[in-house]
Amino acid sequence: MSSNLLLCELHAHTIWSDGQLALSEVVDLYGRNGFDVLCITDHAVRLNDPMSAAIDPWTWPAYATSVRAEATREARDYGLIVLLGLELTDNHPDPDRSAHALALGLEHFVSIESGLIEALEEANDQEHRYELFNRPETFAWVAERGLPPLASGDFHRPEDLSSWKTLLRCEKEADAVLDCLRSPSRVYLTPFAADDRLAVPVAA
Repeated sequence: MSSNLLLCELHAHTIWSDGQLALSEVVDLYGRNGFDVLCITDHAVRLNDPMSAAIDPWTWPAYATSVRAEATREARDYGLIVLLGLELTDNHPDPDRSAHALALGLEHFVSIESGLIEALEEANDQEHRYELFNRPETFAWVAERGLPPLASGDFHRPEDLSSWKTLLRCEKEADAVLDCLRSPSRVYLTPFAADDRLAVPVAA
C-alpha cells in the first residue's frame, strides 16, 4: 500500500447538470490546484423530475465519452485521475424523503426510476460510505452512528473548491482508488483552501 495520501474531490458537477463550469474547466481547476483524484458526478434524476438539466439514458453516451476523454487529457497534463460517476438524486416534495448517493467508477448508466436502493444495487456498490461533510454542511448522524465517512465539496461553482475533502491512502491508480472507497479501509478528512490565483478559470 502507498505511504502517500491522495487528495480527492469525490463530488463535482458541471454544466452537464447544474454546475456553472464546463467539464474541461472543472478538471483544469482541480488539476491546477494539485488534486490527485476528481470524480465527475452530474445528477441523474427520475424522468418526471423538474430539474432542468441532468444525465439520462440518452445523454449518458456523450457524457461518458466526454469524461473519459478528459480523464486521458488530465492524466497527461496534471497526473490527475478523473473518474466517471453520477449523483443518483431522488427528489421529493417533502425534503425529509429526498436523498442522494454518489455512484463512482461507472461503466454504464444507472437509472433512479425504481428508487435509490435499487439504483445502488445496480451500481454494484459493495460498501457504502456516507458524506460527513458536504461543502458547508455537517451530517452529525453519520458520526453518531459510526458510519464510514467521507468529505466532499459538492462542487458547483469555483468558490466550492475550498471545502472539506477526502484523503485516501492507496496507489495512484483508478482501480486502487475505487477499491479503497469500496473497502472498510480508513480514510482521512481535511479542510482544503484553494489558492485564489488558481481558483478562477482563465479564458483562453
